[in-house]
Amino acid sequence: MSAASNTTTHTSVASRRPAFSLPLAINRDQRAGFVLAALACGAAVVALVVFLLTGLESRNRPFFGAMLTPYLTVDGSTSITNFEWSGLNAGLGWRDHVVAINGEALFTTPGDYDRARQKYLDILGSLRAGDRITVEVERPANSPFEPAAGVLCSDLDGGARRCTVEYRLSSLPNNDFLAYFIVPYIMGVLTLAVGIAVLVLRPNQPTARLVTLFCVVFAVFMGGGYNVNNTYALLPVWLLAVQFIGGLTATLALVFPVRLTILYRRPYLAYVPLALNVALAAGLMFIYFNPPTPQSFPLTWQPGIIAGALAAGLLVVNLLRRRRLATSATVRDQSNAALIGVAMTAAPIIFWLANTLTQSLTGAVLINFNTSAIMPFFIMPPIGFAYAILQYRSFDTDKVISRGITYGVLLVALVTSYFLVVFGSSLITREALQFRANDPLLIALTIFVMAMLFLPVRTYLQTRIDR
Repeated sequence: MSAASNTTTHTSVASRRPAFSLPLAINRDQRAGFVLAALACGAAVVALVVFLLTGLESRNRPFFGAMLTPYLTVDGSTSITNFEWSGLNAGLGWRDHVVAINGEALFTTPGDYDRARQKYLDILGSLRAGDRITVEVERPANSPFEPAAGVLCSDLDGGARRCTVEYRLSSLPNNDFLAYFIVPYIMGVLTLAVGIAVLVLRPNQPTARLVTLFCVVFAVFMGGGYNVNNTYALLPVWLLAVQFIGGLTATLALVFPVRLTILYRRPYLAYVPLALNVALAAGLMFIYFNPPTPQSFPLTWQPGIIAGALAAGLLVVNLLRRRRLATSATVRDQSNAALIGVAMTAAPIIFWLANTLTQSLTGAVLINFNTSAIMPFFIMPPIGFAYAILQYRSFDTDKVISRGITYGVLLVALVTSYFLVVFGSSLITREALQFRANDPLLIALTIFVMAMLFLPVRTYLQTRIDR
């Protein structure tokens, strides 16, 4: 009788309890972290809406002919098409500081960049594509660019020059708008959606909330890239997001997929990366509001990217170590999933670092590629972490890694082999047979040889890699 009574009581209580209610699903000791992550997601949603509206509104203005930093200095952006932008084609160069348009000075108060930006946008909004404008710039003494034909320059103190450039305004090509705004913005929206999904599905996991914040900063970084040198809305928000990529990545390296042993003895060490990041962000924001020169805007965000790259290296080392020492299939699979996501962004980050270094030293980029157009690669780390948190063990990530290495090696081998075949054929045949890379006979022979050798070579290579 008593047992039956107890069963009825429990059943009654269970029947009155809702199947799932988000506020009740969160433990009381976890609510503060959840609220913080939710507020960050809400702020990111607002920022992305602003980025969308201002980005679309910029299409109503003519394109200046070059992209300018918030300090109205020509940055290193170029067109992805075969046609150079009108301002760059007329003689504007990297790091040129725009000080006047059509004889109207932008800086009525020296150092007042906020008012100068607004005046620049107002002047641009009053013009139309096809209008001819006269732009006055101050070219720093260490600029690698010499005055182009038709550009008049006069010397200033310290070796700097004041140059006048004339050209016609145009519209930003659709392909450039797609590469610089549409693609990165879509990637940012998708990244934020991933972060929100992780927060909703795993509200009680501290690591899941950390992944959500990781997705938030990446979403703002990608979604606001066009805003930085075109519309200039919510610049401090974008800068903070970029500056905290490194701190959140380093924190993930300490706690994912499992916490480092030392953190069990000294839990406060888990907050060291974010504490250091706060100090870095404070210094960089000080530079933003008090720039030493008009060319100093990269100093406000590039250290954040470099810190993120260093933190990503630390994360990779920790994931490899956790993968090797994993005591369960779950930990191993989570490490693999995160490694796959981070590895997808390795090449773009290396290219960016190489370009940044060479451009700072020589004024020219080492590898000509568009950073905004490769934003789809930057969505892979958030997706990798989200999979590791939500759906691990759905497929064999060990097999994915080994197959990826195999086909990567084969791709390099095939490209190299085809190049050697084409180069060798041209040396042997000279002009007699006129072998070329698009010669049908050469292509047919190459495909036949690859088909004959591919399977045994792949099988042997896969066996060795699996071992």
